[in-house]
Amino acid sequence: MRLLFIFLCIGFAQAHSAIPATNAPESPNYADFDRDFKIQLPEKWQVQRQFMGLDIYAAAPPENDQLGSRANISVISAPIEEPVTLEQYVNKNIDTLQKSLNNFQLIETGKLYFDKVEGRKIAYTHKDQDLVIRVTQYFVLNNKLGLVITCSAASDVYPKYAESFDQAVKSFKIF
Repeated sequence: MRLLFIFLCIGFAQAHSAIPATNAPESPNYADFDRDFKIQLPEKWQVQRQFMGLDIYAAAPPENDQLGSRANISVISAPIEEPVTLEQYVNKNIDTLQKSLNNFQLIETGKLYFDKVEGRKIAYTHKDQDLVIRVTQYFVLNNKLGLVITCSAASDVYPKYAESFDQAVKSFKIF
C-alpha cells in the first residue's frame, strides 16, 4: 500500500505545480540523514521541505509568460515494505502514471548510476488542462527505501531548465 501511495503522490505533484507558501527561500542544499540522501537545488528557486508529501520541493522563479506551471524539482522517498526489484518499482510507477495522467506519453527510459547505486530514468509528457507537461524522473532503491527525483516543466520551456535539472540530479548523493 505504501508503494502505491508514492506513485499517486508523484503523479499529483507534477500534474499540479503548486507554489509553496513561503516568502523566504530555504537553502538550496538539502540533506536528509534519515533517508540517506542529499541534493543541491538551483539557487534562487523557492525551496520547501515536506511539501505535499514530498521530502523536498523547489520551484523556479516565476516568469510573466508562465501559464500556471513553474519548472520544479522534487524528491520523494518511502519505505518499500515488500521485496521489489528496481525494474518492478519503475514499471509499477509507469503503469500508475498511465492510468492517472491525461495523454501520458513515455518518451525515454534508461539506466544510470548515483555513485555506485544503480538507478533508472524515465521521461514522459502528459496534459494538465491545456498545458503539456514534460517530466523526467529518476528512481533508485536504497536499503528498503524508494527514492524518486522528479524534474518537470511545461514542455515548451523545459529545455530552458534542462541544465538546472541536470545539475541537481548530478548532485544527488546517497549516503
